[in-house]
Amino acid sequence: MQLRCALEARLTEITQERQSSTATVARLPVTVAARTMIADVCASLPLVAVRDGEVLSPTPSLLVRPDPTAGMTRRRFVHRATMSLTGWGNLYVGVTFRGHNGWPLNVEMLHPDAMAPEWGAWGEITGWTYNSQWIDPLAVVHVPLSELTLEPVARAPLADAQVAFDDLAMLWAYASGYYRDGGKPPYALKHPGRLTSTQAGELIDQWIDARGRSRPGVLSGGIELQDLPTPTAADALLLDGLAYLDQQVGRIFGITPTLLNIRVETGSLTYSNTAEEVRRWLSLSLFPTWLARLEDTFTQMLPDGQQALFDTRALTSELGLVRPGLDEARPGASQQPSPSERVAVDA
Repeated sequence: MQLRCALEARLTEITQERQSSTATVARLPVTVAARTMIADVCASLPLVAVRDGEVLSPTPSLLVRPDPTAGMTRRRFVHRATMSLTGWGNLYVGVTFRGHNGWPLNVEMLHPDAMAPEWGAWGEITGWTYNSQWIDPLAVVHVPLSELTLEPVARAPLADAQVAFDDLAMLWAYASGYYRDGGKPPYALKHPGRLTSTQAGELIDQWIDARGRSRPGVLSGGIELQDLPTPTAADALLLDGLAYLDQQVGRIFGITPTLLNIRVETGSLTYSNTAEEVRRWLSLSLFPTWLARLEDTFTQMLPDGQQALFDTRALTSELGLVRPGLDEARPGASQQPSPSERVAVDA
């Protein structure tokens, strides 16, 4: 019984530590920068509907303003959708209004933390619970980021690398302590005689109390203050360790190091210009990982035969994103480039 309790306590401790490490990595500057960069780029690209290879004009209202809530523009909607994928590994969209043909006209983003699936006998999802309210599965569009298991609900990107990030989170915590107090006290109190643990503890407490109150300390009885050499950040390998941590986060989200201003490893690829680097990121990560899943989400809500597509030509050819509104059924919507011109397809 005692062994069982000990094992359960250790398991709880490990679980809590791992949850803590994931939360720590999720809040690192490089993680915030990676997620924000992906969401900003996705939200800034034109989104159109295509049927039989031709761009529909005007753009369907679902793509113009998915959520009609005041201030919830299409850009904000796509940005939230992308942040849901990068943070939780799942995207949930709830249908709020349907047209006469039964296809959605208005939808809203559902927060992944509030979603809970209800499973059927064969492992299928028979419904969803959102904030303690049951939702019909036909009223929810769910797109997982990855399908590493047979379960339709995916894990968060950082959670897939949970074990590796456990040690990396400890590295960050140690680095914080290093830069806060040099990694260890810069001095020691040297006593000529032998002290018991109680006497040494009292001496240290008195000294720390005096320093904490910004009062001068008193050294008596032959006590001396001895300075200790403090290793530099380079000697402690902290700089290399933190650079390694940044690189792993960049790999998780599929962003090349230079786009995130991460220190590049020796022997890594170099790029002749910025456009080439952005094109490589678009072809190998941005489109197949993030844009494609957003397109799948909107396509599932469009009538049969219609497909939602992002146009990425401006991103690579001009290195500038389109102005708001060019793909929102305003003048100029009919001049959108055809899908055959999309760099994401031709790259």
